[in-house]
Amino acid sequence: AVQAKGFDCPSTSQIVPIILGESQKTVNKAQALQQAGFYIMPVRPPTVPQHGSRLRICLNRQVNIDDLDQLIALLWEPIVNIDKRRVAQRFAKASQSYTQHAIVQKQICQQLIQLMQQYLPATDFERVFEIGCGSGNLTQLILQELSVQQLILNDLYPQVQQHFTENNALHWHIGDIEQLDFPQNLALIVSSSALQWMSDIDAIFKQCTAALNQNGYFCFSSFGQKNLQEIKALTGQGLKYLEPECIAQKLESHGFEIIHFSEQ
Repeated sequence: AVQAKGFDCPSTSQIVPIILGESQKTVNKAQALQQAGFYIMPVRPPTVPQHGSRLRICLNRQVNIDDLDQLIALLWEPIVNIDKRRVAQRFAKASQSYTQHAIVQKQICQQLIQLMQQYLPATDFERVFEIGCGSGNLTQLILQELSVQQLILNDLYPQVQQHFTENNALHWHIGDIEQLDFPQNLALIVSSSALQWMSDIDAIFKQCTAALNQNGYFCFSSFGQKNLQEIKALTGQGLKYLEPECIAQKLESHGFEIIHFSEQ
């Protein structure tokens, strides 16, 4: 059945290698399968030849037909490799027009701030960290609506700083957040319309837990499964959005107490 889908899996035993070729593509697919409950590890060079990265699947008597059907369906799902350097270049190139036309993103930021004002017990914070600040829609609202002594801003590319005026409260932490260490001793971590780009959201949640003070807060918004679903249906390409229940479970598994969680 797997071979019928076009996968290269040369095996006649219970150990089935699925050769995907590219290392990052293989790691991404293994992570997606692990999140679905399948313990499948990626095998990459130098263990295997260059361009021979593969998934190693071990079958036993506990695996039933429904498990195999689900596994094959997950294997067949499109694999999205996010070239974050190219994403950064595209955003940098279109930064001015993005600022003018990102109406939905601005509305999301406004709603996030309103929810923070409604549910957080205080609006004054010593150290705040924003993941994926972009052109500053959420940043401006934070500075206007909250009392912040130090606001540390993260984004992929340094050119993003051109959108911000001089402010002694602002500090920069530029780069791929999945490759950076988080600032520590934070009272608040915020993010709007950025976390859907993360390839390993568990690692982000883990870093948030470690970086926040004991009574710190993590407030974010992200896009869901219905975002751009028509394009994904037509092209087979798109981000892998997590179900709200899955996000909530992951947050709780990393020690977060959920004050408010909603979907629109």
